[in-house]
Amino acid sequence: MPGVHLSQSSGRSLLIGRATMLGISQLPARRCQLYLIDNPLYDRYRLVLLSSSTRLVFAERVSHRLCLPRLSIPRWTRAAEQVQQAIDCNWGIKGMVLDFLGDEPGDEGVVLVELMNGVRERALPTPQSWANLCDIHPEELTSFERGLVETLFEDGQTGRGPFSRFGWIEEAQTWIGNELGINRQLDSAEILQLNAGAKHALVRFGRTAEPPLWLKAVADPSDREFVITKSLAPLAPEYLPQIVASREDWKAWCMKDAGRPLQESFGIDSCSRAVHRLAELQIVSIDQVGSLLATGCRDLRYTVLRDRIPQMMELAQEAMGYQSSGFAPRFGASRFGRLSTRLEYACVELADLNIPDTLIHGDISLDNILVAGQGCVFTDWAQASIGNPFVTFERLCSQIAQDPRAQSWLSRLVDMYRAGWRSILSEDQINRALDLAQTIAAAIDLLTQCERLRQNRSHEFQIHSGLRAMTRRLDRAIDALELNQSRCA
Repeated sequence: MPGVHLSQSSGRSLLIGRATMLGISQLPARRCQLYLIDNPLYDRYRLVLLSSSTRLVFAERVSHRLCLPRLSIPRWTRAAEQVQQAIDCNWGIKGMVLDFLGDEPGDEGVVLVELMNGVRERALPTPQSWANLCDIHPEELTSFERGLVETLFEDGQTGRGPFSRFGWIEEAQTWIGNELGINRQLDSAEILQLNAGAKHALVRFGRTAEPPLWLKAVADPSDREFVITKSLAPLAPEYLPQIVASREDWKAWCMKDAGRPLQESFGIDSCSRAVHRLAELQIVSIDQVGSLLATGCRDLRYTVLRDRIPQMMELAQEAMGYQSSGFAPRFGASRFGRLSTRLEYACVELADLNIPDTLIHGDISLDNILVAGQGCVFTDWAQASIGNPFVTFERLCSQIAQDPRAQSWLSRLVDMYRAGWRSILSEDQINRALDLAQTIAAAIDLLTQCERLRQNRSHEFQIHSGLRAMTRRLDRAIDALELNQSRCA
């Protein structure tokens, strides 16, 4: 293409020259740093499929080189599940994902996969073969990546976490089997990975004559989900999947299957059940707020939110200062002052309603609400918080509303949620809380982005972008709130 040159260096530099095709000859050439991504809808990985027994690596021959196979995984899907299925579909091989390496945009990551126990290396058609690691072309792995694979072969683990090692899934099967007395059932279980990493796992054990079992683990010390889930389960056993075994060293727990995600069973009946059960769970949690805060639930009560407004506005203003595009208007100091005042008023009004604080899910979605028969439970409590209950309902409702099928019955869900709270709140309290929920939810999201920025300045470019988006969302929510107030006046 005239005027465009892609350098061969790793800097991924793009030189944009004079636009001679358009007859414009006076524009200067500019060199820009870009991330080049083959397809923005896919993430690309180098597959390192390993046999722990023979210490061989799955490879393919390309132009007289032994290279690692490439996998393109649809973005925003469960990468471990996609990798496992791709290996089986493409080569008829059963593998267990151990770890993912690399997360920079535009870079090819590495996925470490273990050949599953009992599966032998088989003869493969050209160009695939099994090879020694030293025979893989030097440019296929960085020195760091190659060192990790060598460590994995030598020590059976990379040292990055309890699940970045050979044989952990067999150990998990033995542990669960011994705990439940079902070793034979698990020996023949169909293993499906949904999430995988050095410090986390989500695995489904499908059994022939019995319902599946689920293993979830979050070994990262900063992740509170294990402690919160273990504490919440006995306090609200009817609203969480039943835990049948747990182990502290992995921060892991095994659960009975609790049904299909609401996303897969979407309809008026299942959504009504979810809304009804949500109100029940929140009311049940009122008396447990103190103990839930002690277990690590995030404190998002209105007093905390109000006290953080100055910090939020300061960081949001900083992010707005880094805006380079003109697609959206940049907020000035006066706009931030007005936003701060209006948010303060919303927090004061919320306090005046005297609505009890409850458990907030924090990451509610149609995928972590499980429905089976007349039952409905909630999973994924890593972002559990304490605060205004109507925030969770607002978030759930906004997701349900995105489905066109819900337009005719969305108002019925609101009425059902109202009914759940009428035993302890007046109609005026409920109405006003519903009005304020969108603003408070937007403020919480802005606060979350601010906390991310304070904790991780290394990714401030991406976080600044999120902060600007959250600031504008909060501004729109407050505008909508004030418009609704003026109409009701």
